[in-house]
Amino acid sequence: MKSSIAFAVTSVLAGYATGDLHAQVECADKGEQAAPQQARGARPDTNRADELRSTQWSLERAEDFALRVSTQWSQQRQCITCHTNGLGLAALAGSDDERYTELRSFAQGYLKRYVIDKESPKGSRGAVEGLVMTTAMLTISDMETTGDLTPVTRAGLRWCMEAISPSGAFEDWMQCGWPPFEVDEHFGVAVIALALGHAPARDRRTTTVRRGTKRLLAWMRKNEPINLHQKGMRLWAGNHLDGVLTTKERRRWIDDLLAVQREDGGVALRDLGENWRRADGSELEDSSDAYATAFTLHTLREAGVPSSRPELMKMGAWLKREQRESGRWFSRSPHHDGKHFISHAATLLAIMALRGDSG
Repeated sequence: MKSSIAFAVTSVLAGYATGDLHAQVECADKGEQAAPQQARGARPDTNRADELRSTQWSLERAEDFALRVSTQWSQQRQCITCHTNGLGLAALAGSDDERYTELRSFAQGYLKRYVIDKESPKGSRGAVEGLVMTTAMLTISDMETTGDLTPVTRAGLRWCMEAISPSGAFEDWMQCGWPPFEVDEHFGVAVIALALGHAPARDRRTTTVRRGTKRLLAWMRKNEPINLHQKGMRLWAGNHLDGVLTTKERRRWIDDLLAVQREDGGVALRDLGENWRRADGSELEDSSDAYATAFTLHTLREAGVPSSRPELMKMGAWLKREQRESGRWFSRSPHHDGKHFISHAATLLAIMALRGDSG
């Protein structure tokens, strides 16, 4: 929110294995500093805190940015990452833009290489995180685009179910201290649960999928979420798949997320992951953040909280004020100051959270 993950250790961050595909690039760019002037018309791969805010929020501009940056990532990196072109498959589902069609084709080809053609993983490509994220987001995309799974996505779902360990999680999921995607096992479990909730009933009834689902749900019952990001992911998945959470948990976790809203209407990333720390050991910033606000608004709406509720309206208003001229939302990397690719995820979540709200 899944990515093709690199097992790379850089000289800059000795002993640190990069978590998401962005980390492989971001670590190398750790020392990069933004120019002092405010950025206008920033390139899609240049996420800067000083980019000017838009005078009028625009969903169309946000979607165009998301398509540009997803296309750029696919062409330049030749892989799927959860914060950009992976999440983009779900956030932009149903788009008739030819760039989205190309994104789907790229993702299908990427998945096919490893789950059908059985190409051996190499470095960041073919790792479990990327295959799970690609499968999950293609499942949502397929159902929105064609109403059924393609053969490649169906093969990916079967592969994911076979990859679930007897414990119910993906034991090889990268946990390298890079939140929110590569910090624990919870994200991968929730993402594939989300995919199962979108998959057709006949696909969920196969022996392999039923066995994997049983293990996954047992893992969820045994491993309760320990922070608000994990709770939010379960609210999202639980809206689509029975057994992910109870009615009591749904009510309690909704209240927990609403309770951390700031006076300005936003949500701080540190409140979603109280145990998360930056690479230098410092805490995350204590201020409203685009990723945290978009994630919270989206998951609350997925959980059935009415969009007319005052708290959600304030979150939406905060996001609209914070959109940048390029169409993106900026979010500071929770690990170190480099490329800030979490801004792409913030933008994609904002698109999902604000879609249908043109005011």
